[in-house]
Amino acid sequence: MAFSNTSSNSSSKQNWGQVNDLARDFKSKERVTIYKDDTGTRRVLEGKGKDGFYGFKVSPEGVDVYTATDDQLIFNSNQNVFKIVGTGVGAFLTKTITGPAGGGWVTGHADTSIAHGLSFIPAYLTYIELFGGSLQRFSVPLTLDNVVSNVEMSSVRYHVSVDATNLIFNTDITGYLPAGKTAVAPAITSLKYFLLQESAS
Repeated sequence: MAFSNTSSNSSSKQNWGQVNDLARDFKSKERVTIYKDDTGTRRVLEGKGKDGFYGFKVSPEGVDVYTATDDQLIFNSNQNVFKIVGTGVGAFLTKTITGPAGGGWVTGHADTSIAHGLSFIPAYLTYIELFGGSLQRFSVPLTLDNVVSNVEMSSVRYHVSVDATNLIFNTDITGYLPAGKTAVAPAITSLKYFLLQESAS
């Protein structure tokens, strides 16, 4: 939509130009651009969609982005997503316990801390690789039963906590050891953590 002016008055022309700019601005707010993939499926939407949506959407292969439900989308700008602000590697301390004279239940605990350097208590994700690099990766917290040698019954728990300063990695081991026997929690080949912009508070 555009407006014309027959007057030669420069001020009047300027005013009509501003009106035209405003009209274009209103029109642009109602505009939607949709991009199709090679199969003709509408996959990317930017601008105004149905049901009052305004933003950016991306759908997976074979799904029409314009009619897709929220749970079908790969990305939806109206929904918040985790934002990674830091990542790194660390190590749990391996804990060793030794059975008492005559045998009995024994527990042990070890922890190590890594400063996260953030001004808030972050949400986080952590993963570990166990058993000598055999490509077995687990999310933490993790509890394993009966994996400690020399122990008739055992439990090993790996877990993480966070405070205003540190991520704190913990290893807890509990088991019934015969007299004089030593037990060691399974070795962690690697540990990786992700710090998120979202606060854990």
